[in-house]
Amino acid sequence: MVVAGEADEVIWWGGPYLWFYESRMVGSSAYWCNAPPLVRQSPLYVVMALNPERCVAEALHSFGYRSESILSHVYGSWSGGATVNHLWDRFTLVGTRPGVTVAGCGNVHFPPNAAGDYDYGTPAGAVSEADRWLTFPDLTGPTTVVNAATWGGSDHHQNFLRWWMNHFPRAPGRYVDPVNSINHGKLNNWRAYLVDMNEYSESR
Repeated sequence: MVVAGEADEVIWWGGPYLWFYESRMVGSSAYWCNAPPLVRQSPLYVVMALNPERCVAEALHSFGYRSESILSHVYGSWSGGATVNHLWDRFTLVGTRPGVTVAGCGNVHFPPNAAGDYDYGTPAGAVSEADRWLTFPDLTGPTTVVNAATWGGSDHHQNFLRWWMNHFPRAPGRYVDPVNSINHGKLNNWRAYLVDMNEYSESR
């Protein structure tokens, strides 16, 4: 169906212990997507495996892993620490990491103020430039202090992931960066990379 243009991806709902990856990329040029690639002659597509016994937060979590994998591929790396090589590194900065003075928006496991994995509900604050990403590609403006109240309860896990994904750039055009060639020419709309991998050379 994918080869025939009748489907873009597969979402598989299955019970626990069926040994499916949460997300896996398939296709002629498939790459790591929170799981080893499954290379076969077809356009790229992602198989999402979701468990109906879990909640919306876990489904978003799985899509978040997919997002991290694809955007790391688009930008060529992901430092995961204080080193900022490109915009994806900057977006995912966590304020509690050594050497980080201003957080970005964090990542799937670590909100910008998190002291550890899955620390979505902590009231501790971190100085973040998250609001700047809402006006991307303009990354100026004041910083703010973010904490669990920023994304809200009572399901801090789900609400953080919704907040996080809502900060993905979604402007038209391509980014202009005369200094950093890694950033230069990338889409200003990251969401396109996550669902239309075949359309762009950097996400293929």
